[in-house]
Amino acid sequence: MKKIIILLTIFAIYITLFAGIFEPFGRFENFGLVNQNKFRFFDIGFYGDLTLQQSLFSTEHLLNLINEGKVDLNQLQQLVIGETLNGSLFSTIRIGKFSISPFVNLNSFGGLELPDEILSFIKNDIEINKTYSSSSTSFISLDSFLNAGVSFNFNGFFVSPEAFVPITYVFPENQVVNFEYTSSSTPPVMSLKADLSFLMYSPLLVENLVIDEKLIGIGVSLGYSSKNFGIAVNNITIKPSEVDTLQNIYASYSATYNGVEMTFDDEATANYIQVFETKQIEQIPEITAYVKANLFVDIGAAVSYKIDGKWVIGGSISKKLFFIEPSYQLIYDGSNSIFTHIIGLKSDFRILYLNTSIIISSNEFIPLDEAKPGIGLVVNFGLGF
Repeated sequence: MKKIIILLTIFAIYITLFAGIFEPFGRFENFGLVNQNKFRFFDIGFYGDLTLQQSLFSTEHLLNLINEGKVDLNQLQQLVIGETLNGSLFSTIRIGKFSISPFVNLNSFGGLELPDEILSFIKNDIEINKTYSSSSTSFISLDSFLNAGVSFNFNGFFVSPEAFVPITYVFPENQVVNFEYTSSSTPPVMSLKADLSFLMYSPLLVENLVIDEKLIGIGVSLGYSSKNFGIAVNNITIKPSEVDTLQNIYASYSATYNGVEMTFDDEATANYIQVFETKQIEQIPEITAYVKANLFVDIGAAVSYKIDGKWVIGGSISKKLFFIEPSYQLIYDGSNSIFTHIIGLKSDFRILYLNTSIIISSNEFIPLDEAKPGIGLVVNFGLGF
């Protein structure tokens, strides 16, 4: 009995470590892939992924931080962090070659990048009678959308109209961060000033929120999906979301030291104000494509391109062994120069399937020593008949 429990435990851990690159949602979105589960009449499924990327510490220094529990500011590499989140719930009803798939999808992309001059000030010795200053008008990005729609599929071709609302959106053209440090020896005086501000929309910060037709955007995705090839054009905006209550987020800190009077004064503020201004928010259109081949092992490749210039390519290899299918994926984010390794396993019990995987990302191909690693998780499961 003990051996059986141990084997089941090992099997459960093994399952949680492994999944596939070709999913209806996520990095290479193609709604037509909901029909690749091979259920005859009906199924319901969930897809979710979360990736956290950081360039604060290298792998070596991050391990030291975890082991010792101490932050060494001298080991900071870059003041850069990022996140990707996707959660989707969908179902499919099939009648012959026709299928209909209602879905709800939440996706979020965010990042923060502060100027290198601030990092240099934190790490290096401060010189007297020298001014340190820096400014940036592009330091934060965040867009989160909730989508709900229906995908109509016939013989591999699909069209997916959807409604979307922004959950959080930072406008790229309305942001600034400033930093300045000055000092002198005669008289002994030090002054530090730092401030940031950006314009965003979030319904969580809107008083007396009213959800009307202006807030709801309309879009459509369309494409083709088969066993060996697929292409999709996603997030074509028909009607943008229109918001009229924004938030101007600001924060500041100032400190002054006077060596003559032996005084130290500092002040910190952080708040937001409502801005009554009408702006339109759209999702970024995206083109994705994939190819697959079934040889001794299954191999595949996929690509994603957004009209703002961001692109991602990936490849996978897998082998089906009875009811499980271990796989390895390599993905390269060309816009951010990030390599992503995904180790996964698909478990198929006919009426129930489970895909899970771990994600290891890095600015270098092998995330060791001086590489700046990130980590993530993908979970995809469903049932049907």
